[in-house]
Amino acid sequence: MFWKAEKKREIVWKTPCPLKMKKIDTLSVSNHKMSEKLVDFPYGPLDKYRSTASFDWKQMKLLMKPEGLLSFEQRLHEEFRKHPLLYNYELETPPLAEQRRITAKKLVILEHVVNKLTNGNGFTPLEYLSFVENVFALDASLGIKYTTTFDLFPNVLRVMGTQRHVELMTRALRGDIYGCVCYSEIAYGSDEEEMRTTATYDARRKQFILDTPDFKSAKSYVSLGKTAHYGVVYAHLILPSGERKGLHAFLVELHDANLKPRPGVIVGDMGEKAGLNGVDHSFIRFNTYPVPRESLLNRIADVTEDGRYIEHQNTVDAPLVQHCVFTIPKMRVANVANTYLLNAVTIALRYAGVRRQFAPSDKEEEVCIIEYQTHQYRLLPYLAVTYALKFFTRHVQSVINSGEKKMIADLGELRAISSGAKAIASWFARDGIQECREACGGHGYLRATGIGELRASNDFNCTVEGDNYEELLQTSDWLLSLWSTVLKGKRLPQTLMNSVEFLNNSQEILQEKFVVDGKDGVLCPKRILHTYKWLVCYMMKSTYDKYQRLLNGNSHAYARSESQIFYSKTLATAYIHHLVLETMWKRIADTPEGPLRTVLVKLFQLLGCWMLEQHMSKLHIGGYIVGPEPVTMLQNSVLKLCKELKSEAIGLVDAVACPDFMLNSILGNSDGEVYKHLQAAIYQHPAAFSRPSWWQEVTDRLSLNAKL
Repeated sequence: MFWKAEKKREIVWKTPCPLKMKKIDTLSVSNHKMSEKLVDFPYGPLDKYRSTASFDWKQMKLLMKPEGLLSFEQRLHEEFRKHPLLYNYELETPPLAEQRRITAKKLVILEHVVNKLTNGNGFTPLEYLSFVENVFALDASLGIKYTTTFDLFPNVLRVMGTQRHVELMTRALRGDIYGCVCYSEIAYGSDEEEMRTTATYDARRKQFILDTPDFKSAKSYVSLGKTAHYGVVYAHLILPSGERKGLHAFLVELHDANLKPRPGVIVGDMGEKAGLNGVDHSFIRFNTYPVPRESLLNRIADVTEDGRYIEHQNTVDAPLVQHCVFTIPKMRVANVANTYLLNAVTIALRYAGVRRQFAPSDKEEEVCIIEYQTHQYRLLPYLAVTYALKFFTRHVQSVINSGEKKMIADLGELRAISSGAKAIASWFARDGIQECREACGGHGYLRATGIGELRASNDFNCTVEGDNYEELLQTSDWLLSLWSTVLKGKRLPQTLMNSVEFLNNSQEILQEKFVVDGKDGVLCPKRILHTYKWLVCYMMKSTYDKYQRLLNGNSHAYARSESQIFYSKTLATAYIHHLVLETMWKRIADTPEGPLRTVLVKLFQLLGCWMLEQHMSKLHIGGYIVGPEPVTMLQNSVLKLCKELKSEAIGLVDAVACPDFMLNSILGNSDGEVYKHLQAAIYQHPAAFSRPSWWQEVTDRLSLNAKL
């Protein structure tokens, strides 16, 4: 909620405040004061590994969250704490309807929290980014409901609508009404050409008639579908003449004030899901449902009263609409996925610092599982991922905040980055959360650990806003569109993110081979980045060549489809990997020499080498590396870094973890008292010590057998 509607009903975008990265030579006086406000963790079993950290976790926290942002988060947490319903743990999973009721009540509380924090003035962009992270860390269902009705819905009205839609937009921002967005369809997903919901204009009645011919064309997975008063509905616009003008957005009333569907609107619940059951995901059908002509969101095009289609000749609005509707939500998914991953890593590493398993000898104490190489390899790379993605998502957000007009020329780049980042981040979270679950053993399977819920919540990220494979194709499509320019020897224009400037030197880069130079060997940050530059250039060339061969006598769609696996997917993955690493390295370069920089460099090195493992075959095939030695060196480096970072792990987690009351995990509490919390959770369960209510079903076996 960066923006607001002023009394004059003139839409105003709140001036963004991009994050300014400054070198931290020493903690300033204000930073000292903020550091003093950070409360030390309670004495307990985790002290052993907290004491081995080479850096001050408080200083790391201030580096990761500048003073103003940290102060904002502390105020936010204080407000959260005042409302136990927001974070109270349910000992048993409530029925579906009760989960929905509780989340609806939480949404009302969250509205109150926001109004108290902002005094109705909205957030700065970075505050909002932090706010979203914290809400999703607290309750994923609540996060979806809030961002849908207070962000996505009014933002679509802002960028796609005009003055006639401001009143409803203002009401949505005040919380007077709830809104949703109805885009994908049951059988057609987000395939715009195949979508079958129509809006046919009736010039006599001056209305559009919305219709979904069958269940397959019903709008699906509509967040807040049961509770939204209005929805932005995407439908194919048809003129009185029968001419189809493509997909357009309409502002449609779905329910009356008492949440009864309007006549002609059919709303059904999608049913229980694998997770996020606090969200009323619904399907919606329209049975020749009339809506006013003014319902059309007409920033780009309009229909006159007599049925003429008018396309506004504005070269700026169309790409800006695409940016706001597609790019920003995808980057939010990437950020939310990293939030889930961070929670899982926090739980697994804190547990690993307490859980003991096996002793070297009968006379020695059992060893904490974090000491084992396998455990380090399973968890520490994902800790590096969380730090890298935090730097990356904040950097992209600062670019987005730089102003809409500056971004118009670079929307292709931003959309490619957001699509790729959404896919890579949600897959990192998918794999990392599962690894964390398994690393916690049988206890990790308990609902009270919270990891199962994190896994289910992130699963949604892998398909929301587009299937990940298709998202990576969006990224590779943009990259391949640049290659023809490179082949002609022309320089690529500079972009906002400057993510492809190195392609201008692609021919020289492709001539190079892997060389170990200097004392750092494969761990040299510049060597890691340069290896990725070579990989992106090589995959650009090989994917382009593959596509051209397939195109011979075949359609574009066929060539694009048949060059995905091992080519365009790998290209997009390598591009995002490189960009994430490069962003992280630039942030590290702005940090002065000292303990903080040293440990961040190790995280960078671990992440770079660990991710390069999956690209070894391409590096070999392309001739960048020869023989087994580079692979062995890389693998040994990963293990060496894991061992070194083992002693830093708890401090690194402490610097970025959310408070215990939000993490809500019996294994992840900062006090490290795993077994006390585990016992309490098990003992407090209503059925822990009682005889099963169905005991007679077991004892009456004979009568049961007779009935069967």
